[in-house]
Amino acid sequence: MFRFTFLWTGAVLALLAFGCAAKQVSANAIVSSQSSIRAAEEVGAAQEPQAALHLKLAKEEVAQAQALIADDKAHRAELLLARATADADLAMVLARQATNKAEAQRALDQIRTLQPMPGATTNPSGPMQPKTPNQPVPDDLAPNPVMPK
Repeated sequence: MFRFTFLWTGAVLALLAFGCAAKQVSANAIVSSQSSIRAAEEVGAAQEPQAALHLKLAKEEVAQAQALIADDKAHRAELLLARATADADLAMVLARQATNKAEAQRALDQIRTLQPMPGATTNPSGPMQPKTPNQPVPDDLAPNPVMPK
């Protein structure tokens, strides 16, 4: 009899411990999701349309997960929090991509203003001039007709 009571008590304690551990994991998952949301906001996800959509979804999913945790539906909350983290991470990546794309475009624009156009000659005293056919050569660059022997 003592052995049966001992096993029963052990099983109840194990179930209680598992229930508390599930809630603790949910708390860690909430913190992780909220951290991902903050990171996405810090890189400007709210200003990029696609990123803003995923950021909004992540916030909604965290709120839904918190409601599920309150209803003791920890497993469903865990899945929703994982989805929220993924959406927040995607929002962060999309925001960074938009920023990197804009920076690359600015760099290309700057390069284009500095590079000579194909077929253009440079004039040290002014802007680049396109080369025209049969353009006379300036006297200081023309070959000397009298060459010493």
